[in-house]
Amino acid sequence: GDANRCAGARRSQEAAHARIRYMFAAASAASSSSKPTWVTVPCKGCGATGECAHEPTGLEQSLDEMEFARSACSAAQAGDVERLRRCIERNAACVHHDGVGGGSGYTPLHYAARGGHGECVSLLLNAKASVLARTSGGATPLMRAAFTGHAAVVSQLLRAGAAADVQDADGDTALHKAASQQHADAVGVLQRAMSPEAMELHNRKGVAAREVLERANAAAAAGPT
Repeated sequence: GDANRCAGARRSQEAAHARIRYMFAAASAASSSSKPTWVTVPCKGCGATGECAHEPTGLEQSLDEMEFARSACSAAQAGDVERLRRCIERNAACVHHDGVGGGSGYTPLHYAARGGHGECVSLLLNAKASVLARTSGGATPLMRAAFTGHAAVVSQLLRAGAAADVQDADGDTALHKAASQQHADAVGVLQRAMSPEAMELHNRKGVAAREVLERANAAAAAGPT
């Protein structure tokens, strides 16, 4: 019995070591590629940062994630004005960066707008963040605010020069976004900012912003089914 338990413990330990060796080998390979590099936090069981016999904790974190956590985008996402201010003071160009590799097109303003963090939006605009910045999918900060229904931020961005008639890769405008989520206040702000021609812009499904709005209004009038 004792021999079997010892053998089982050794197999478990060897399996844990194999998993950790694989993780570090993958990290080494990733350092010369575009894949994220993985690191480990100290083991909660014994405090080791290298190999140990304990099961993975689920706290493994990529270097990209760690970089993002320290970025202006992370501060903007959290609505942490003071942390965002410190990021800008250290590096004014951070208002144009996505916090990781730089290829997504996201900026701190996208994150602040999506979260409805008006004070962060003001700070970023004062720091020369581009209100017209677009992600790789064509989304603008205005679209992010519209999708989540933050009407005050929608107004804030429009006053700063955001274009309400811009379309993303799916052909959607900010009004398509707000109307599809039935955000009445944001819809009202956008309607006042859009020309009749912009209301007729069709997305890739062939649906105009006006039609999305009409469907949303009809669904709201019908009430729960």
